[in-house]
Amino acid sequence: MASNPVTHLAPIDYAVMAVYFAAVLGVGWSLRRGMRTSTDFFLSGRSLSPWITGVAFISANLGAQEVIGGWDGLTARLAEVATTRGLPANAYTSSWANMGHAARNPIGVEWFGLVMGLGFVLSFGYWCTDFLVVQRAMAADSMTAARRTPLIAAVPKMLFPFLVILPGMIALVLGAEHAAGVGQGLVPAKLAAGGAPLLDGAGRVVLDYDLATPMMLVRLFPAGMLGLGLTALLASFMSGMAGNVTAFNTVWTYDIYQSHIRRGASDAHYLWMGRIATVGGVLLAIAAAYVASAFNNIM
Repeated sequence: MASNPVTHLAPIDYAVMAVYFAAVLGVGWSLRRGMRTSTDFFLSGRSLSPWITGVAFISANLGAQEVIGGWDGLTARLAEVATTRGLPANAYTSSWANMGHAARNPIGVEWFGLVMGLGFVLSFGYWCTDFLVVQRAMAADSMTAARRTPLIAAVPKMLFPFLVILPGMIALVLGAEHAAGVGQGLVPAKLAAGGAPLLDGAGRVVLDYDLATPMMLVRLFPAGMLGLGLTALLASFMSGMAGNVTAFNTVWTYDIYQSHIRRGASDAHYLWMGRIATVGGVLLAIAAAYVASAFNNIM
């Protein structure tokens, strides 16, 4: 199986990314001056409108995990890809028709796994109980605004499946002349711990759909636009990681440190602890990334 070619960025691509990082650092430096209390630091002073918290809610919910052509023609090409991989013709275009057995669909689950895994655990449970996203509602300027936050975020959330699903569908049928394997288009194979392509129970190559969008950026975008696309992926990643670090330092400072380790300290002390926890959270995240890199699946 051929390896993917190395991509070389043009100077304008690096310039676009440099402008983005400079803007992020500038915004962070300017906001730092307004962090006078722990409430300012952890919950934005509870001063945000529901529209801002709604956007922040959906941003925290979608982060890095989710982000990084005619329809009749696309479905016809996908049918060819599905049959090539030993799957039913509608395996890539129907959510429920092939859920009777895990071997008949590309994600390898049956209907119970889809309903409970995606419908309950990753939708209802994650949306309603994850502190990473709930914290955004806590930054609202009133209880009414906090209650409106997930309702406002739910509107764009319903549109995001198109951004998540369509890139993978398109990548499967594009670039057949560059395909690393039969029936996978621009989507690379997942690699096992030893570096060989990962195979499922039926002997089929397991595709890494998380890389569908980056591979299309690399193959299809010209210089400049490639830098802009990669910057958007970096922004998505940073948004998700920033949300995780913020949730970490808030839970550590309020729920553990203030409640069980150092009660009755000054607000300035808790603000200092929150900043220290932020640095610690980033270092833990880096260490966890190196540990996770030793596995073939982040789960």
